[in-house]
Amino acid sequence: MSKIKIIRIGFIGLGDQGAPMAQAISEAGFELHVWARRPQTFEAIAGTPHIVEKTLQALAANCDVVCLCLTDDKDIVNLLNSGLRDGLRTGTVLVNHGTGDPGESRRLAAELLALMRF
Repeated sequence: MSKIKIIRIGFIGLGDQGAPMAQAISEAGFELHVWARRPQTFEAIAGTPHIVEKTLQALAANCDVVCLCLTDDKDIVNLLNSGLRDGLRTGTVLVNHGTGDPGESRRLAAELLALMRF
C-alpha cells in the first residue's frame, strides 16, 4: 500500500490578497505554513489551520511549495537575501502571486535555477 504525501505549502504575504489565498490553500486540505515579520499579521488567518514558522529558512526548508504575495519585486529580493533562498531545497516550487515586473521575475528565476543542484 502506498503512502499519501501531504503537500506542504508555505505562504508569505498575508495582506488583503494573500490572506484569502492562504485560507483557500488550508481549506483545500494542504498543510499551510506561514511566516511574517509581525505577529499581528497572523490575525488575518485566525481560525484557519496553519503552522507558523519562526524563520524564512525554516519555512523554505519545511515546504514543497512556497507562495509569495508581496507588494513589489524588491520585497521578494529582500526576502531571498534575508534567508529564504538559503532554505529552499532542490525541487521546491516558488510561486510569485505579485504583479511586479516580468523582466525582474525572469531574472530572479534564472538566478534561483543557477543555485539548484539537479
